[in-house]
Amino acid sequence: MQTKNRRLMMPVIMLLLAAVAGFSLYQFTHQQEAETITTTAVTQPRAKTPVTPKGLIGTSRPDFTLPDLENKPRNISEWDGKVLLVNFWATWCPPCRREMPGFIELKAQYGSQGFEIVGIAIDTPDLAQDFADAIGVNYPILHGQMDATKISTAYGNRMGALPYSILIDRTGKIHSMRAGELSKALLEEQLKTLL
Repeated sequence: MQTKNRRLMMPVIMLLLAAVAGFSLYQFTHQQEAETITTTAVTQPRAKTPVTPKGLIGTSRPDFTLPDLENKPRNISEWDGKVLLVNFWATWCPPCRREMPGFIELKAQYGSQGFEIVGIAIDTPDLAQDFADAIGVNYPILHGQMDATKISTAYGNRMGALPYSILIDRTGKIHSMRAGELSKALLEEQLKTLL
């Protein structure tokens, strides 16, 4: 009886593994394309500011409201007057998971000077909460699915890359955008010009 159950389960397991592998390959390829576009835009020699989708650098940040992990609606205007990093991420995204410990350290170091981070998990609240608790996230996490993806697009993420980060100055203007992993060193360098 157990042998028969195992034989029935094998195709299901193989199908799940194939689906996960395909999705991971899609995300990796999608992220590599987004990183290439961002890098190319930033390194164009004659541009005074990075060329970004819809010319968002220097413009006012789009408004939005999403629930936090306690399902309380939070509006981005809560953090007006602060230097704000908005970071779109997911628990299944390895580069997202790698960059977050650096964010935690920078929030601890510069939070008293007016630096805030808002993570937006394109994930389920339970998975986001478990991961945030496990690594000691010290900043607000909001969550959403299609609504969060639309917000990401409004912030210039046309490719749907994860992670995707937007740095906003104290006046609410978009300072910089990055598709792909954001290193602690690069973020800290940018923070020092804004704090």
